[in-house]
Amino acid sequence: NVETLPDEKVQKQKAIITKSDNNIIYEVNDMPFLEYMKTLGLSEGEGIEGAASIPIIVDYKDGTRPVARVIFTILEGGGAVCGGAMPENATLAIGSLEYEDTLSTARLKVAEIAALKGYGGALLYPCLARAFVLGAEMEAELDIIRDALDGVIPYQAAYSGGEMCPLYLSGGGTVNRFHNFTFTACLF
Repeated sequence: NVETLPDEKVQKQKAIITKSDNNIIYEVNDMPFLEYMKTLGLSEGEGIEGAASIPIIVDYKDGTRPVARVIFTILEGGGAVCGGAMPENATLAIGSLEYEDTLSTARLKVAEIAALKGYGGALLYPCLARAFVLGAEMEAELDIIRDALDGVIPYQAAYSGGEMCPLYLSGGGTVNRFHNFTFTACLF
């Protein structure tokens, strides 16, 4: 199971990825990615301040839920290396994840886990990008996990640099996707 940004934290304005190569996005709406970000007021000059804390929400248009992507680096020429596939013709929107959003999604997910019965343990992997949002209090999310699950279910929690988790296809079946900005849980 995976939890990411609240829907109200994703811009309604969507754009189309018009040129990409796997996890590198070159163009959005037929303009260099960096130029697109400038049209949104998110970039000045040749980079993006705090790029690793700006969620890029990608809709693959295959019936699965959109996934959040992190920007690792801006390339010369205005492209961006992202934390997962950025396929051409997919749509993207810019998200916002703030301190309280990060903690509220963690509270939601661990409350769901604490209420479940019949499981022997849980593996919890919040994304490291979420810890960037927490700044100097990067253990606040781990404190929520400890407070909710200690003595309830055995668990392991660790930050990860991207999370692999399946998503359900609209016609049935699943597809594994690499995620960023998520709180991923596996119960067994």
